[in-house]
Amino acid sequence: MIKMMNKYKKSPPIKISDAILRMAEPLIRKYPKRERIVVIIDLAIFSWNVSLTTEVKREEIEKKLIDQMPDAFDATDIASIIEQTDFLIERKKELYPDINYLIVSHNLSVEDSGQVSLDVNTIKQ
Repeated sequence: MIKMMNKYKKSPPIKISDAILRMAEPLIRKYPKRERIVVIIDLAIFSWNVSLTTEVKREEIEKKLIDQMPDAFDATDIASIIEQTDFLIERKKELYPDINYLIVSHNLSVEDSGQVSLDVNTIKQ
């Protein structure tokens, strides 16, 4: 009976939180400070979700993102963020092309030691 219940739950075939950390790993290695890790993982989750949309929709979302960025960001800052987003989207497509679960919420903690703990809630697309 338990196996049947799990089948109907429609849980992802992989642990999405681990997938996000793997996707973001090159950037986390490059920018290991705690504050940056939090931003990188948020950006990886955003990129994961955007990767589930069409190319046209993705461009619309990126435009809205740019429009909402703080005035303190200059063109170089914005270009860097979009470049990181594109990198993460490509990693998702390369590593997990057939995993189509939208991340609806997450809980992230980064310890002083650098240990990252991430839990996500997803829904199938």
